[in-house]
Amino acid sequence: MKNMLVKFTTLLAVIAGGLISTPTVFAASGNWTNLTSSVWSAATNWNPNVVPGTAAGDVVSLTNNIGAALTITLDQSATVGTLNLGDSASTFYAFTLTPAVAQTLTFNNNGNGTKLTQSITTASDVISTPIALADNLTVTNTSTLTLTNIISGTGYGITKLGSGTLVLGGSNTFSGGLTVSNGTLNVTNSYARAAAI
Repeated sequence: MKNMLVKFTTLLAVIAGGLISTPTVFAASGNWTNLTSSVWSAATNWNPNVVPGTAAGDVVSLTNNIGAALTITLDQSATVGTLNLGDSASTFYAFTLTPAVAQTLTFNNNGNGTKLTQSITTASDVISTPIALADNLTVTNTSTLTLTNIISGTGYGITKLGSGTLVLGGSNTFSGGLTVSNGTLNVTNSYARAAAI
């Protein structure tokens, strides 16, 4: 009986040890809450107070009601499945997402397609961080949305929906093509044009 108890206790210890040592990645989604310009990496800028954009499938929203145009500095590379962008109430002001140096915003939703959605706004929002596609991206915008930096991604493409204008200004290298189903596409860089065709 004592031997059985020792073996059972040892088995429980092994199981518990395995559970404790097994790493698990949890998606960290979040909503920006700061009404002024700040950095992505500060947990106090987010609800909940956890820095999002750490795993494929994360949903990140930069959609709070701001009282002036603001800039969010991406000071660490981030991965999102969905990025919602745009002032949520009038008077509408613009969001700008910019890298501290050359940090990359990766769109990855584990093969289920990613989304960049601009909320109903009249402001012109800007993303000037490099964008890497690890999944196909659907961009839905109602105003002007400008992507000024390089968009890369072998075999992945972009579908543009919504009535707004999408401006591509980077020397893009993504190779999955670009489909414009609604609205206007404005390509301001010859390399961006070549990648989009």
